[in-house]
Amino acid sequence: MASFAYLVEPKTLLAEVVRAIEAKFPVKREPRRVVRKTVLDTFDWRLFAQASSLCAISGDEHASLSFESPRQALSCRLPNGELPAFERDIPAGRMRELVGSAIDVRRLLAWVQIELKVQTICLLNADQKTVARLHVQRGTAAKPDNSGSRTPLPLIVLLAPVRGYEQSQRVAADVIEHDIGLRRVADAPLHTAMRAVGVEPGAYVAKRTLMLEPDTRADQATIAICHSLLETIRANEDGVRRNLDSEFLHEFRVAIRRTRSVLRLLKGVLPGEARAHFKAQFKWLGSITGAVRDLDVYLLKTPEYRADLPQSMHQDLDPLDEYLHRHHRGERRRLVTRLKSKRYHESLSDWENFLTRGPSDDTACPDAARPIVEVASERIWKAYRRVYKCGRKIAAETPAAALHELRIDCKMLRYLVEFFRSLYPAEEVAELVDALRQLQDNLGDFNDLQVQQDSLCRFAREMSDEELASVQSLLAMGRLVEHLARRQIGERQRFAQCWAGFATPATRGRFRRLFKTPLPRAR
Repeated sequence: MASFAYLVEPKTLLAEVVRAIEAKFPVKREPRRVVRKTVLDTFDWRLFAQASSLCAISGDEHASLSFESPRQALSCRLPNGELPAFERDIPAGRMRELVGSAIDVRRLLAWVQIELKVQTICLLNADQKTVARLHVQRGTAAKPDNSGSRTPLPLIVLLAPVRGYEQSQRVAADVIEHDIGLRRVADAPLHTAMRAVGVEPGAYVAKRTLMLEPDTRADQATIAICHSLLETIRANEDGVRRNLDSEFLHEFRVAIRRTRSVLRLLKGVLPGEARAHFKAQFKWLGSITGAVRDLDVYLLKTPEYRADLPQSMHQDLDPLDEYLHRHHRGERRRLVTRLKSKRYHESLSDWENFLTRGPSDDTACPDAARPIVEVASERIWKAYRRVYKCGRKIAAETPAAALHELRIDCKMLRYLVEFFRSLYPAEEVAELVDALRQLQDNLGDFNDLQVQQDSLCRFAREMSDEELASVQSLLAMGRLVEHLARRQIGERQRFAQCWAGFATPATRGRFRRLFKTPLPRAR
């Protein structure tokens, strides 16, 4: 069971709460102590999204980590008192498994530092065993970088359960809520502390659905989408520069790629000259980030590559790991230099100014003033027909280039559906996206496996030229290429099944019903 938090307002005397509890339970008071907490979560709030929290706690004999979720609470010692940055920094065990499954490759960031003066009152049963704990907390909060003054926090009474005595917590809660009249606060004390220093839990979401009205002008809706994507680019800039984790660059690039797709797919909505100019600028932005992202991916894959080889060959990939890290450092330096360049800053500044000016009266934009639901439906239906037409032609002997082209067409269709999904019935759109995602995964894996083979062969040549690879390393890399080639054959064989799952009469009928004849209003 989770702890219950109660806000003690000025008009309520804390002594009344304690007396009411003491009338129901024998109690034991523990010495007052000072506890310092640092709240940890990823940039995109992956723990918060699962109603979980992770805190580094100091103030006792040793530092510890505390993890709480709706189903359980765990704690462990924190080696050396250092804050964990990634999953691997958490001591091995159940907590690492749970936190790791939530955060994946993301870095844990410190969001707020809390200093609490805590008085703990143990609630006892007839056998003098502790059946619940009442923690009276007074404290302050501050940003982890110590910028700004410390902010006082409201007085909180935290009623914590003890495993096996959950009923005692419920009895104590009944006393607090009905005899005293304290209200249980829905907002967790940790979230209250974050808001006190100006941090909004869950503020950044990687994939946001923009809510659009069907009769909004197409140019206004398009500008709103581009504004949202620009916010994502700006939000990830600092993390990209500081190399906090690989997902900052990934989200940065996805927002750039989606912006390029808007400019490509919504021709006739924005002025042609501006479209051409910004298409070129965003193409450049995509190009300067590509090398680092590619190396990020290979560095993330090295554990997988080792797992694909016999244990005796794992060390043979060490030179590849060193090669990737060295080139990654060089490409990152070049990327950071470009992100400081005049061209970069002017590109985003000019784009922001263009979006801020809003729609123009350019008569060369025939679709600008049309309702967005009409324009979106036409473009989605056209993109779907292209995917359906191309996919039907692919057979066992079709060249791989055709699958690559189909992959790009599927990506464009997916972007369009996700840009405008708020205009259509949510459940039906979700089913279409799921069907499309399965086909995309197959095509993406097929393409990625080819790219990995080509890249590993190139790495091997370059490592050999630089005299960085032993014969054993080259043999290990060759064996990896063979393994990837077998997997690619399997994905190619699986395509027919994935296509059949997408190209069903039901899916085709749903696309036709939603987009060929658009609904007048969103549902």
